[in-house]
Amino acid sequence: MKPEPLDLETWRKEIISKAEKLEKEIKEGFKIKYDAFFVYIPGPKRLLELKRKDWEVARLYGMLKAIKEVKEKIKSACEFYLKYKDNPELLLKEHPKYKEKIENFRILKPLGNYIKGKYYDVDRYNKWLFKLAFKDVLEGDKDG
Repeated sequence: MKPEPLDLETWRKEIISKAEKLEKEIKEGFKIKYDAFFVYIPGPKRLLELKRKDWEVARLYGMLKAIKEVKEKIKSACEFYLKYKDNPELLLKEHPKYKEKIENFRILKPLGNYIKGKYYDVDRYNKWLFKLAFKDVLEGDKDG
């Protein structure tokens, strides 16, 4: 898969289109048709096929709900990263559990960024922070 910008909206529209198409097929499939002397009622095989399509529609709407939740999680991770980017002292203050890790970015020489009386290698810190904020995306799928 080639890297590209995140476009959940296009994916969402494609899913809605598929679901609407299937819903239309289901609705048409349940119709009773009259033709001169004959009445066409969907048989068991056709009903089973319609039921499979119904399950597919449910799956697609479940995906839409999941996309909404994933979008919220990505937004939260972005806000986390942007809030603490270039600011290890704020992260340390609000999330003391990262103290040991943040201390690894302190340097003694005045070559890094000076923040509240301490020097930090902010470039390395920001790379680590990005990996922390998006670790589940960057590590890949652990289930498959």
